Amino acid sequence: MPSYQFRWDVIPGNLDFLLSGLQMTLLISASTLVLAMLGGLLLAGIDMSRFLIVRAIGLAFGEVIRNTPILVQLLWVYYVLPIVFNIRITSFSAILIGLSVYMACFISEVYRAGIQAVPKGQKEAAHVLGMTSFQSFRRIVLPQAVRLTLPPLASNFVQLIKFSSLGAVISVTEITRRGMELSSSTFRPLEIFSFIAVIGSRRDELVAVTRSLVAAASPNPPGDVVAAAEVAHGLLEAIDGIAIRRFETAPGIINLVAVLFSGRPGRRLVFNGHLDTFPIGENLGWTVDPVGGALIEGRLYGRGVSDMKGGIAASLLAARMLGKHRDAWSGEIVITLAGDEETMGSLGTRWLLENVPEASGDAMICGDVGSPLVVRFGEKGLVWIEIEAKGQPAHGAHVHKGINAIDRLRAALDGLKRLEDLPIAAPADVVRAIADAKAISEPLSGDGEAETLQRLTVNIGTISGGVSPNLVPSSAKAAADIRLPAGITLEEVEAALHRALDGLEGVTWRILQKYPPTVTPPAHEIITATIAAATLVLGRAPVPNMRVGGSDARLYRMFGVPSV
Repeated sequence: MPSYQFRWDVIPGNLDFLLSGLQMTLLISASTLVLAMLGGLLLAGIDMSRFLIVRAIGLAFGEVIRNTPILVQLLWVYYVLPIVFNIRITSFSAILIGLSVYMACFISEVYRAGIQAVPKGQKEAAHVLGMTSFQSFRRIVLPQAVRLTLPPLASNFVQLIKFSSLGAVISVTEITRRGMELSSSTFRPLEIFSFIAVIGSRRDELVAVTRSLVAAASPNPPGDVVAAAEVAHGLLEAIDGIAIRRFETAPGIINLVAVLFSGRPGRRLVFNGHLDTFPIGENLGWTVDPVGGALIEGRLYGRGVSDMKGGIAASLLAARMLGKHRDAWSGEIVITLAGDEETMGSLGTRWLLENVPEASGDAMICGDVGSPLVVRFGEKGLVWIEIEAKGQPAHGAHVHKGINAIDRLRAALDGLKRLEDLPIAAPADVVRAIADAKAISEPLSGDGEAETLQRLTVNIGTISGGVSPNLVPSSAKAAADIRLPAGITLEEVEAALHRALDGLEGVTWRILQKYPPTVTPPAHEIITATIAAATLVLGRAPVPNMRVGGSDARLYRMFGVPSV
């Protein structure tokens, strides 16, 4: 048995002492929030300046501050600034300065995203009504921007309370502690802490970029991604030397293609993403602002966080890092951001692949919704079908005088469901990968995923017909979703549909949408390289597997580009 005995009476005896510490925590947090909000507003204005040099300085400053650990910055302020400027800075002043500047750089992104999320059309309408730019900003833009920014500002305050603990001295022997020990023995804090500042996690930047994209709502339908495209364009512009092209394939549907050259010949790697999201669904009982990008207990919440603005943010940061280290790779990096994916992508990625040569490449990585423990190398195909049956109306008591259209539709649907028995001849490496991935993939995607991946499924999604129970219906209609596994072709499925439905009297049918199953061999270089990179980050190897649903990766595979 352990010998240690707890004594909780020590708490009441030192309550005043503990509460004085809480008072200091709240003082630091509140003071810093006020300063950070003012500084963030100033920095947001600089970042949106019409003058390129001013905007570049603001963006560069924000990049440096957001991408270095806050503890290193506090130590730099406390130890290095007095040496450089020959001044004395108290510990309280140091934490106010350090935290205020750090949080201002994140809050500026919140402000900028909130302002840019207001559709341009509203500002243009205000000008048409005779409002000045200031009146338009104060009456139209600002009220909406404030509503959008309140949830992330609240989560920033929570972060400030946590960061206030950095005012204490800690003894964890990580790189910053080692730097403190080394600077005390060498008396060279300027060089040491400047070096440590270069080394830091980019997690905070990833969160900030994702939140700025989420704040720019882009539901599809209706399919207006202008605000999200403008935010993404601004983020791309921060990558040194990148060439950006903008394509509007329909009103509100904006596609971006950005090319980053290494300066040496080589292969082209594409990072693909889509800017549109599912409809926001205000009536779904959201407990947070769906476009607020709320950060709660280390998790981001909002429409499009996982599908797929978080993936876009990761791609942008990857390209930014590659842009800073062009001597480490050859060839080209391309980022394609499509404005239309949720409605099958005909005006998005498909259009880009058909019309913009730079959109294609030697391999493609798509950070669409999923788990870091599963690398998806293929997707099932799809056929959407509509079936309509005609009959002869009559009174329900005189069925001998009529022909029931619903009965005819039922027979057609029974034939349609029998397609699930079609034989599948999947490649051996695909079958093996699905089996090997089952233990990891099914706990994430649901029991039965492995079996669903390997068979054709028919989901009858809608049925309509008839007007009253006492009338024989003269028409009936149904729509179904058919998913094709690897190992069966579109042509085979269409032939089976003809056999099942063509001979039925009074029944007609048509295909609404279709695309084949697509697979990149599990042993392909892009798959194995992705797994190797993920293993370094996660500390464990993810598994390659097929995907039940669809993404724009299917389009790249259809155009001959190996994709993951």
